[in-house]
Amino acid sequence: MARRQRVDFVGPPFAGHLNPLLQLASGLSQRSAAGIRVLSTASARPSVATISGATFFELLKGREDVVWSIANPGRKVGSNPLRLIRQLKLNLQLMVQLRQELESLWRVDPPDLVMADFTVPLAGLTAHALGIQWWTGMATPCVLESHSGTPAYLGGWMPARTAIGRFRDLCGWRFIRMFKQLTRMVFRNQFRQLGINSLYRADGSETIYSPTRILGYGMSEFEFHRHWPEHFEFIGPLTGAPVTCHAPPRFEEGKRHVLVSLGTHVEWAKRRAAELIQNVAPLVDCVFHFSLGKPNVNAPDSSAVAMPNEEYHSSAQQGNIHFYDFIPYTKYLDRYELAITHGGTGILYSCIQNGVPMLVWPQDFDHFDHAARIVHAGLGVRLQTNVRGLSAQINRLLLDNRFRENTAVFQQLALRYDAPQRFCDLVEATPLHQNN
Repeated sequence: MARRQRVDFVGPPFAGHLNPLLQLASGLSQRSAAGIRVLSTASARPSVATISGATFFELLKGREDVVWSIANPGRKVGSNPLRLIRQLKLNLQLMVQLRQELESLWRVDPPDLVMADFTVPLAGLTAHALGIQWWTGMATPCVLESHSGTPAYLGGWMPARTAIGRFRDLCGWRFIRMFKQLTRMVFRNQFRQLGINSLYRADGSETIYSPTRILGYGMSEFEFHRHWPEHFEFIGPLTGAPVTCHAPPRFEEGKRHVLVSLGTHVEWAKRRAAELIQNVAPLVDCVFHFSLGKPNVNAPDSSAVAMPNEEYHSSAQQGNIHFYDFIPYTKYLDRYELAITHGGTGILYSCIQNGVPMLVWPQDFDHFDHAARIVHAGLGVRLQTNVRGLSAQINRLLLDNRFRENTAVFQQLALRYDAPQRFCDLVEATPLHQNN
């Protein structure tokens, strides 16, 4: 009798990174007799428990607060070099402990394959050093370095149309590589301690991503045209999430409803968003559902949204605004006419799958690059932060059928993808780990 395939999924506890891994793990569990482990920090345990056949393994015990401080630094990081370096420093402090824990587990009980989220590259590097196959999963493919196309993390550049624009792109890519090399020089001792001697392989590819297979959780049609590595593949959006306890949003008969969600991070931006919507709501004939982004199974209490007073809480109502702790996209998004969002991959692909236009208000990280792609594809517009401008934008997106027609086109394109099935196909075609 053939031995079953064993796969370890490694990722942080943040919903936008953990949920795609859990969706892949769930699909693999349902389709095959694979042995599945999910490796993350303690706050991921309740979510992993919803996956039949999956075993949870806790990483970085006692360091949960540091992990969440990296995701929620209390202020915008953006392209600020000093803040980016501070985030990297915090990450490197965790990596020594993480490597020791992974080595201890995998030397004794190695899987056949490690599926590592792109934000935890050390998991893949550790697996590779132990002779274990390693794949990278990416919710933000645009961050991959390229020889052509529009660079990311530079404020959300649009595709180049002229020779000057292409020269701009070239300079942008060179700046990114120089910045990465500079950080390696600054932290050379820490990198060396982790076994990272170079950021690039001989062929120019980045060492932090798998040399065998990189799976993009998205649609090629959504991304700007560029060169992709030969071992990279778009497998499709992964927007599923574990069922959480929540107050169901109340929909009013005969009214148009607008979802407002800035995800589970960027807590510092949610107060400003709530105040802006409060000022705009009386000017627009629709009902706003404001999600505070507090799924009670995905984050510890310390990660909850800190609102200065008690006016924002689950099921609170102010005029035509309803506040909810958490609104699951997959369960309710098809009930909305429009979504005001930060541009995170989870909600933007949920909007595409449900044919919902977007008013995108990027806040940090990859949001600006996603905002550029949303606008370029005609799936929405970039939000104006003044009351008059925003109210006009909401009315425009609710009345202009062109946005809904564009989202309908992308909705059909999304149906061509089945990420869990494609992942299962790839896993089943992968040879078993030779050292077992």
